[in-house]
Amino acid sequence: MTSAPPPQSRWDDESEAAEARRLAARALGERPGPDAPERLMAALADPDWRVRKEAASAAVALSGDARVVERLSEALLQPDEVGLRNAAIEAFVRIGPRAATALIDALERATATARKFVVAAMAGAGEQVVPALARLAGDPDPNTATVALESLARIGGDGAEDALRKQLEASDWVVRLAALEGLAALGARAPVSLLAPMVTDPLVRRFALRLLGRSCDPDAVAPLVATLGAATGIAEVAEIALALIALHEADERAAASIAREARRLSGADRALLRQPIATDTGNTEEELPAQRAAATLLLLARDVQALPAISALAARAELGPAALAALRAFGAEAVRPLLSIEPALDPPARAWALEAAAELATMPLEAAPGDDERAPDPELGREVHAALRAALDARDEVVVQAAARALSIWAEPGDAPTLVKLGSTRGGAVARATSTALEALSHSAPHSVEIALDDASPDRADAWSEAVAALAPEVALEKLRAAIASGEASARRAALLALDRVDSAEAAEVASMALADEDVDVQVAAVSVLARMRHVSARAIAAATLPVALRDESPAVRAAAARAIGALGDPEVRGRLRDLLRDPGPGVALAALSSLRALGGAEPASEPDLEELLVDVLGHPDQEVVKEGLRVVAEKIRDRREARLAIGLSHPAWDVRRLAAALLGAIGSEGALSHLRARRAIETDDLVRAAIDDALDPAKAGGAGA
Repeated sequence: MTSAPPPQSRWDDESEAAEARRLAARALGERPGPDAPERLMAALADPDWRVRKEAASAAVALSGDARVVERLSEALLQPDEVGLRNAAIEAFVRIGPRAATALIDALERATATARKFVVAAMAGAGEQVVPALARLAGDPDPNTATVALESLARIGGDGAEDALRKQLEASDWVVRLAALEGLAALGARAPVSLLAPMVTDPLVRRFALRLLGRSCDPDAVAPLVATLGAATGIAEVAEIALALIALHEADERAAASIAREARRLSGADRALLRQPIATDTGNTEEELPAQRAAATLLLLARDVQALPAISALAARAELGPAALAALRAFGAEAVRPLLSIEPALDPPARAWALEAAAELATMPLEAAPGDDERAPDPELGREVHAALRAALDARDEVVVQAAARALSIWAEPGDAPTLVKLGSTRGGAVARATSTALEALSHSAPHSVEIALDDASPDRADAWSEAVAALAPEVALEKLRAAIASGEASARRAALLALDRVDSAEAAEVASMALADEDVDVQVAAVSVLARMRHVSARAIAAATLPVALRDESPAVRAAAARAIGALGDPEVRGRLRDLLRDPGPGVALAALSSLRALGGAEPASEPDLEELLVDVLGHPDQEVVKEGLRVVAEKIRDRREARLAIGLSHPAWDVRRLAAALLGAIGSEGALSHLRARRAIETDDLVRAAIDDALDPAKAGGAGA
């Protein structure tokens, strides 16, 4: 007697059989036969859900067969097999508007029980079924009405939205909820007069809040604010905050009303709004919009107790533009609260609070209604300055850096020695911040900066080089020359980059000497500053010196020199730039081409071998060089220009081919269009084909991408 197979073996056999049926269902759509309708219905009734889902997909391919649509309608209306009926609904939704007529016919034949299944199947049938669904949205059976509303929400459009709005006054709360949910999903609007009473109903409140926020109606402000006191948890508080800020951003009158109401919020309401921005809730990306909304409302309310959490949000760059605008509206009134909380914050938040207080203290004080605007409070400025000076001694670099940056607004003459010393000892970002502050101070108190720089180390010029801007040229040049002779490459580079503040023949000579520096970055800085000088004598020295850098062993120096020579605008240097077009160094050929393209005067085509060199460039391994070469050909070459640009149509890189197509389209000659048509016939990249089509279209061609 043969024993039954073990359970696991039976399970394996059943799984393999289901997989075979699933593959057979898929094949129905790919290779239908004369018995496809019967086989499809069998698959739609299969006990395995994966087979039914595959059959619903196959029904789309078979829907052109009237027999298939008829059998699907029968499956939809039959009362016994739930799996088959659900699979038929899914099939109809996937078939889409092509099934609209069949579904309307099925609706007329459906029993009261079956109507809701036909209505569910209409969700994919498009606008043709909206009138029928609108009627059924008012059906006495709440189940049918709810399904009709859900289908309308999936279809969308003006007709669907109107039908959803009409059911906001339905007597059954389930129907009202479905209408609200549908409108919210569509991002539609609804009358405030209908929505306002709903915020008191916990069952529909959430969707009513969202729609009030989208109403663009100032009348929505009052019910939203009134609901805050009745909020039952942080999620509802978040919904109210989001709705108010959506309204604030959508309508100016509503924004003014929200600002007024925010100032009147009770202590309890403010405490509720602080919940979403609490720092100990494990904030997630999904919570961020609600946090920004709550922070904005609290800033509009000028809620001092929220400032620590708001500072933490801002330090993570998560505050958002609306909240920053509300902070500016808070203005100087926020300065003392920020200064009072600043020492207790963590370093990033402390840094933000310091800089925010420093900026807000420059704003005029708010005047009483009817009074003129009042100037910033001098005492407040002294308090800000004292806080910034104290923060310069902080252990955390981010705090020191913020304080030094803020002193670019508030520094006093006596701060110069401290800033010079701080930048010289801390270095890095702090040195850059102190340099910015010293530069600002050099304009208001140049003598104090000059004296402080007497004790500055030349080796730390990166901390003070920008401060020479307002000093006498001879004093500035002396200090920069000393730094350029220092042993620190970073100091030499910083001092060189500041030489254009002096901009004289003597400064150009100092920069020219630095071309022999052992550090490549210093050499590049020397090249850059020579290109920026505008003094006649300095430019003459640059023009005589820079060609030497074109022969430097470093590609970075050669590339910088090529860019600098182009910036001088001297057409006599074309030959030197042309020699660099075959330079193998990274970025050198590209820099030379860019400079050639920028130069005016006689056309490069007048130089006999430039065209051939450009052809070589079009075969360069760096595609950015090839693209710049195409631009030069388009702008500077006339002889056989279209044929040379057409080389770019065969380049392996899609973006090169796209640029070549745009350049040929901008030319628009018959020769250019002929090359484009030939390439269009064999091009495989969608973006390039689109560019060729645009180039061939007279209405679109004309230089796009060139």
